[in-house]
Amino acid sequence: MLYKLQSKGFSSFHQDMFNTDDEHLKMIAQIEASIKYFEEEETLHIYGQQMWHDNAYIVGNRAALQYGEKKDVFFPNDGEGYDLYVACVDDQFNWENLEAPYHDTEIFEKRKHPIKAFNKYKIDG
Repeated sequence: MLYKLQSKGFSSFHQDMFNTDDEHLKMIAQIEASIKYFEEEETLHIYGQQMWHDNAYIVGNRAALQYGEKKDVFFPNDGEGYDLYVACVDDQFNWENLEAPYHDTEIFEKRKHPIKAFNKYKIDG
C-alpha cells in the first residue's frame, strides 16, 4: 500500500505524488521514481516583500523547484519546516484574480491565499 512507502530518511513528513496514468506498470514506475527523488533534500528559502518595490527572492535547489505545481514541507537552513505551495501558471492565467503579495500588516490588510493559482491542491483561503 502506498501509505507504507517510506524513504530511508523518513522523518514523519509526507510527500505528495501526482499520477495521471491508469496503467499499473506506469504507475509503479512513477512511484519508484518519486521515492528516488525524495531522497534528495528539498531546500528552499523565501524572502517576501514587506511593501511595494521591496525585493523578493525564492532560492531553492532542483529538488525543491522541479515541478510546475508542488506542495511539500521545506526547510531553510535553521531546520524550521513549513508547508509551501509552488505554482507555475500558464500564459493565459488571469493575474487580476490574485491579491498583491505584500505582507506588512501596518500598511496592508491581511491578504487571502492565492488559491486560484493552484489546480492540484485544495487550499483553504
